[in-house]
Amino acid sequence: STITAPDNIEGYVYLANASNQWKFATQNDWSGPNYTAGTTPGTLSESGDNIASPAGYYKINVNAAVNPMTYTAVPTVWGLIGDATPGGWGDETALTYNPTLRIWMGAMNLTAGGNIKFRANHTWDYNYGAPAGSQNLVAGGDNILITLADVYAITLDLSHPNEYTYRADRWGLI
Repeated sequence: STITAPDNIEGYVYLANASNQWKFATQNDWSGPNYTAGTTPGTLSESGDNIASPAGYYKINVNAAVNPMTYTAVPTVWGLIGDATPGGWGDETALTYNPTLRIWMGAMNLTAGGNIKFRANHTWDYNYGAPAGSQNLVAGGDNILITLADVYAITLDLSHPNEYTYRADRWGLI
């Protein structure tokens, strides 16, 4: 995770097990303080039960500026949406998470002159776009213009907190 503002921490994590127990650690060696679920949902405490989550890919946020500290752990499933995609603006075309490479991947035919964005969970609450000519994603950012119609290999990399990137590589045979 990384700091988005002095007391706001954000990052994505993949939990592979069917059932997961976890907590927030401030040190690499558990010397603490460590934070677990508070008595009120969404709050953190130095004494409490571990946080339990099923398998999934989670967007994690912590606000350490409030007392008690708060957190969210939102499961996300990512896809590509836009008038350049097979599903148009109606719904995202699913990407698949590769836990070994730590990226979301997909292949699809994209239409020239159309736009794309990355969106999670069939809602605009979690979406990324990019400034023209950049592969660096911005939350709620600009649509990404597709200039050439082709089959593209799409990758979404959320493994570097607040330095999220994408690639849209054209495929071909020589």
